[in-house]
Amino acid sequence: MKRRLSAALCAALFLACALPGRATELSPAPSALPEVVDAPLLYEGPVSAAPAVDQSWFDDALFLGEARLQAMTASTGVGTTLSFPDLNVQNVRTKNGFTDAGLTLSQALKDNAYGKIYLMLGLNESVWMDEDTFYSEYAGLIDDLRALAPQARIYIQTLIPVTSYRSAAQSPGNALLARRNYLLSQLAREKQVCLVDTAAPFTQPGGLSTELSTDGLFLTEQGYEIWLSYLRTHTVGT
Repeated sequence: MKRRLSAALCAALFLACALPGRATELSPAPSALPEVVDAPLLYEGPVSAAPAVDQSWFDDALFLGEARLQAMTASTGVGTTLSFPDLNVQNVRTKNGFTDAGLTLSQALKDNAYGKIYLMLGLNESVWMDEDTFYSEYAGLIDDLRALAPQARIYIQTLIPVTSYRSAAQSPGNALLARRNYLLSQLAREKQVCLVDTAAPFTQPGGLSTELSTDGLFLTEQGYEIWLSYLRTHTVGT
């Protein structure tokens, strides 16, 4: 009798395991993580640190922005630069004279296959332009650049702080620049472009180190080398 019950019990257990829906299924093994980060994740924050690229990586790069950007490219000899001392997010789209031929931005980009475009704008207009206008004008510029150079990856650079002395003495101060950088982070996420936090290596207690600045705003040769080094170690698609 005992052997008959045992046999019946074993048969019941076998059927329970074999019939669909009668036994608990094992959870599938987790899939491997993707080798490439999905594009939406790329724009959730600043570009992460990576092995340094060679300076020749910037041979097809266009640097577009205000005077400090021009000073960096002139000091380091990197890339091609379109700049004016008074350049801002409004006049950059209409100003002429970007080259010796007196071209507008759209004319200067025509027939030039830039692979990367590095932007640094927001310092000159930070005192008089309201945030909504700044944001919308910058967004419009990005739209224009995508239409003019669809092959280029766009990088927004955050604004480098000024020294504590200059910040206290005249506007824009570091609090205002920090606020503009926050808007740039939101803009990069919305427009799906890369954000390079170039302010990071220069953000010390109080602002930019006096040892890295000539006048509280512009950098020393060492400062420009630090800037370029940061760009070389924060790239996408290398």
